[in-house]
Amino acid sequence: MKLKILNMVYMKHIITHALSIICMLLSVVTHAQSPQGIPYQAAARNSSGAIMASTNISVRFTIRDSIATGAIKYQESHSVTTSAQGIFSLIVGQGTVMTGTFAGINWGPNDKFLQVELDNEGGSTYVDMATQQLMSVPYALNTASVKFNVSRMGDTVYSGDGSFVLIPGGSAANNNPPYPSIILGAGTVCAGSSTTLTDSVSGGIWSSSNTSIATIGSTGIVSGVSEGTTTISYTVTNNYGTAYATKVFTVNPLPNAGTITGTATVCAVSTTALSNATTGGVWSSSATGVATVGSTGVVSAVAAGTATISYTVTNGCGSALATRVVTVNPLPSAGTITGTATVTAGSTTTLSNATTGGAWSSSATGIATVGSTGVVSGVTAGTATISYTVNNSCGSAVATQLVTILTIGSTYGGGVIAYILLSGDPGYIAGETHGLIAAPSDQSTGIEWGCYATTVGGTSIALGTGATNTAIVSAACGTGTAARLCADLVLNGYSDWYLPSREELIKLYINRISIGGFSTGYYWSSSEYSAYMAWLNAFYVGSSTSGGKYSPNYVRAVRAF
Repeated sequence: MKLKILNMVYMKHIITHALSIICMLLSVVTHAQSPQGIPYQAAARNSSGAIMASTNISVRFTIRDSIATGAIKYQESHSVTTSAQGIFSLIVGQGTVMTGTFAGINWGPNDKFLQVELDNEGGSTYVDMATQQLMSVPYALNTASVKFNVSRMGDTVYSGDGSFVLIPGGSAANNNPPYPSIILGAGTVCAGSSTTLTDSVSGGIWSSSNTSIATIGSTGIVSGVSEGTTTISYTVTNNYGTAYATKVFTVNPLPNAGTITGTATVCAVSTTALSNATTGGVWSSSATGVATVGSTGVVSAVAAGTATISYTVTNGCGSALATRVVTVNPLPSAGTITGTATVTAGSTTTLSNATTGGAWSSSATGIATVGSTGVVSGVTAGTATISYTVNNSCGSAVATQLVTILTIGSTYGGGVIAYILLSGDPGYIAGETHGLIAAPSDQSTGIEWGCYATTVGGTSIALGTGATNTAIVSAACGTGTAARLCADLVLNGYSDWYLPSREELIKLYINRISIGGFSTGYYWSSSEYSAYMAWLNAFYVGSSTSGGKYSPNYVRAVRAF
């Protein structure tokens, strides 16, 4: 780290030496040579004001013409080690020459300024410490080329033509050089903020070399304006002359979070990438249940909604953030299709979906069609997939329902459709399709009804009562009977088979050709006629009659749908 150097030309020594030169010149011949050097002495201190004792440093001297930033007439460098008190002494004009020659400097016509630069690590990276006008020394050196008679009166040397040069410091009255101390206080401030610098010597004037970077008031309050560096000077002036101390001052920028760019809408479970040209920031989301964001700005959508994505930049002057509202659009949902999924050819059933805005379609319009409101019309026996499709900006979703168009003789539900309930039938429900399914073949060609000479009790002959009859008779009459045979049947994955009632058996006879597989013999029903008789149907003529419970007859099981 480069340390601040308090540079101080000990003008008392310089001017005293210059006086001795001038006085000496008065007594020598006019062609005597001027002394080729200017004594320089300074104290080196660090930024805290502590003495830099026994430290190797580099010093560069530049003599400029007319003004502090004028043309370079001479430049040289020195390598020197400070004393235990931080003091170093040099002779300007006796260093390693970099530009010009010391002897070739024409001191007479114009003012001369001495610029001092230091590298307190002994290298060649110099820091500008001060540029100060040379007052007495150039006149002393100029005596080598100017011939005139002078007389000394106190602190003033007069020339013979009436002009004069004031050389202060020759008497106690003027022996009070203006030496400012080192500037103390922080060397940095944030833009828009302020800090206070101080100097132990009073009466000086504060100034900034670049007021667009920082300004300083009369009490040493530095106000940061914009990012950069400026030199703060504290200048002290008295009758002897002017001297100043300097401090390189840095204004740090306020944090800038820049602008977030990128697509701010995204579909649920998808991603979008945001970016910011300002580096070093941290990404965050205000609602991680809606969207999360990674360290590189990739936003991952979680669920529909909005989330504020922030990019926060922090430095020594605070924090700044840029924000972007991200909208997560939902994926489409087609909901669930509800309603009866069976219908007879020529009839209709209505499907529905709680999700609005979808479109209905059928996979097989030759079997079933569907309208815009979900009304399915059966065309012919078979199955068709009815779809409900919902679209949005994030894609499409489809709900489906397999619809079966039923006709007598259709294979369905483990058997063959034997009868479809009509309006007025027991169990009929408008808009729904129900009926009987017959087993594809007979379960027996000769089995007794059972319970001969025993009244099972009140079994019905009506449509829709066969399942109840079967449960009663099966429990009462036991194994080896027609009802028990059907009650125990497991066929094609179904176990709810039963012996049909008298009226259900008549429906099987009516549709026997479409159902198929029937004999022309007698088939038992589950309807009891008396303690000795039960109802049966003669399939060769279709008549219902009673028969002895002990007689062996055919059995065809049915189940309801």
